[in-house]
Amino acid sequence: MAFTYIAHTPGYDGWATVGADDCITTCPSMPLPPDTTAPIVTITSAGGDQTETTYALTGTVVEDIAIATLTYRVNGEAPVAMTPAATFAETVAVRDGWNTISVVATDTSGNVGFDVVGVDVTTQTVNITSGAFLYLALSSHVREG
Repeated sequence: MAFTYIAHTPGYDGWATVGADDCITTCPSMPLPPDTTAPIVTITSAGGDQTETTYALTGTVVEDIAIATLTYRVNGEAPVAMTPAATFAETVAVRDGWNTISVVATDTSGNVGFDVVGVDVTTQTVNITSGAFLYLALSSHVREG
């Protein structure tokens, strides 16, 4: 029993009429359209001020095909590989002062997505243990006269 159907394939112009007997041996496989959508990377851990020299980096990656690589970088140093997955959680070493942390995801088609967070670390504290020290520090800035 022979039959004919009409098919439309997205990405190709027009319609094709194909008979069942033709497809048994002569129908070429049609390539999938190329993936041009970059992964969407979102760092969910808060940036801002902190007093610790480690930062809990967490976030998500949304990708329509597959994630090939996932890395983070602190202050432009060498990238550190993470397991390519839809979520990530890493403990990252940061230094005193301003730190820029970026996360980059690359999909299997070579599309790149990223997100960046800034963390300002202040680990120095001042402990005043003597009133004389405070008096001396303040009096050195007072002029008589």
